[in-house]
Amino acid sequence: MRTRLAAMMFLQYFIMGVWNVTLPTFLMAPPHEGGLALSGQQVGLLYATHAVAGSIAPFLVGLLADRFFEAQRVLGMLHIGGAGVLLTMNRYCVGLTNTAPSSDTWPILLGLFFANALCYMPTIPLTTAIALRNLPDPAHQFGQVRVVGTLGWLVAGMGVGLFVSPVSPLPLLLASVSAFLLGMYAFLLPHTPPAHEGKTLSQMLGLPAIRMFARPTFRTFVLVTLLSTVLTSFHNIYLNRFLVDLGLQHAAAWQTVGQWVEIGCILAIPLVRHRFGLKRMMLFGLACSVVRYVLYATGSLTWLISVGLPMHGMCYSFYFIAAALFVDAAAPRDLRASAQGLVSLLTLGVGAFAGNWLAGTVVDACRGPSGVNWPAVWTIPAIGSAVAMVWFAMRFAEPTLERTPPIAGDLDPAAPA
Repeated sequence: MRTRLAAMMFLQYFIMGVWNVTLPTFLMAPPHEGGLALSGQQVGLLYATHAVAGSIAPFLVGLLADRFFEAQRVLGMLHIGGAGVLLTMNRYCVGLTNTAPSSDTWPILLGLFFANALCYMPTIPLTTAIALRNLPDPAHQFGQVRVVGTLGWLVAGMGVGLFVSPVSPLPLLLASVSAFLLGMYAFLLPHTPPAHEGKTLSQMLGLPAIRMFARPTFRTFVLVTLLSTVLTSFHNIYLNRFLVDLGLQHAAAWQTVGQWVEIGCILAIPLVRHRFGLKRMMLFGLACSVVRYVLYATGSLTWLISVGLPMHGMCYSFYFIAAALFVDAAAPRDLRASAQGLVSLLTLGVGAFAGNWLAGTVVDACRGPSGVNWPAVWTIPAIGSAVAMVWFAMRFAEPTLERTPPIAGDLDPAAPA
């Protein structure tokens, strides 16, 4: 059973990992290099479709898989539909590389990106639900299954980085094939009937947890997490373009360094939390974010590869994964699910959308005839991360953890990034 579910997780994150990292480089490259010459803001808004679809995903899953249809069938149909959209995106982009992009290029791409996001984003909670409901001992076995998803992202990134040009729509074709394979494989997964536990609209939005904003520590946590999510968009979307501009060969493969470190950090979270406490662990994660962006601004490949890229894994694990531990500890028992939903909506929905727009706007403002002034771009998230770190250090109070930490990896994406 674990092997079957691990294969599902591998393909689930391979699909996103194979195209998500390098595509902005293709979209922003000039036509003479084989790209589409889109602006930074246009690329940011294309990726913002994931935030919009991520906000809608809980409603789709709650309506379809929790009430009416078997989860594995919903998963299969969504991935088969996503495979068709990705194939259409690939063929459209290939056609554009052979002709001059027109004024309607971006609106068509926006529609295709949104259609793909609507197909893919609901499959993230679906794969989690299928695994949790079919594992004999989910509390101990889910982490072993979920980490295979991170390995799928790593394999995809390394493969594309080593063997595919960064300015190419080919990753979309590879993602389409992978999505079709998982769509067909989903029908062979264990029978997972509707749980008939659909939440109300208020519960899905996390509205019962709004009263937690009366607590200063919770307000601080949400504001810092929201700001950190906004600033993470700079890294998620434009890092590959930045590394390619610096002349780094196989940039996408090098970017997987962060995920390798992330795996080790996730495994170390229980020990680090016990030794230093939740606040210090989360503060360290925020500090890693500051150092990461400062090193990006220097433009030194040596420091980027040896310190900057690994620190992304530390930042994600020790802050964003640990964030779920705080919500689980701070919320009353009857509000824990609502609080997690509210934080997810504010960060992965509102925060991610705002971050994609802001990052694209900054990149365009720093873009000139000779290219993008990357040191100026990275200065913005460096300053913002420093503000978030100082505010967190001054205003956040250490909570008391009484429950077993939730399973790492069940939060995210953009997740791996």
